[in-house]
Amino acid sequence: RPLAAAQWAGCVVVVGGLAITGGDLASSLADKSDDEIAFGASIILVGSVSHALTWVLVEGLLKEAAPILPEAVSAVMGVAGVAVFGAWQLVYTCPRAKALVFDQVAAHGGNAWGILASLALLTAASMAHAVTFYHLVGRMGCVTAGVSKGCQAVAVFLCSHVLFCNVQASQCFSTAKAWSLVLVVAGTTTYALSEGRRSATNDVSELSCHSYRQFSEEPRP
Repeated sequence: RPLAAAQWAGCVVVVGGLAITGGDLASSLADKSDDEIAFGASIILVGSVSHALTWVLVEGLLKEAAPILPEAVSAVMGVAGVAVFGAWQLVYTCPRAKALVFDQVAAHGGNAWGILASLALLTAASMAHAVTFYHLVGRMGCVTAGVSKGCQAVAVFLCSHVLFCNVQASQCFSTAKAWSLVLVVAGTTTYALSEGRRSATNDVSELSCHSYRQFSEEPRP
């Protein structure tokens, strides 16, 4: 459905807020050549657009006359992801497992049981996230879901600062991330308020049309 002007403004502000963190990251890539940075940015752009288009396609599947259940969509996406990443693990990672996995775990003092427990927790959280997200896409639309993802991104900034700042400096909260937080919250609020006003207007319009139809269909004396 078409967006109101205020909703477009909210989307632009959210994108701008997220872009600030991209600029902050780019400033840390001084050791990379311009060609490497341009290639990486191009890959990210293509991947982001492709990922966003899947939301549009999923919304179409969830809103058909005979819609697919969000749980079914989540299961199909999960199986596809496991197949792709599993193939990569078998072809590339397993032959190099000692150097890429076991030596790295030993070098950082990792614990096998802790890693397995974390993997199980991540799997459960990813499943809950996927099902909830596809329910949101089906009920609210892909644009609203995308705006919500902006809030998720800034929440990750805060959690990564609390949990990992003492381990990795790039996870610490910075001025750029603070501005990103402000802009994303402002953009999301603008979008939500506009959506609320629009929904209220649509409800009033539908009520008026319903009342008019009832009045028109009443028998005249």
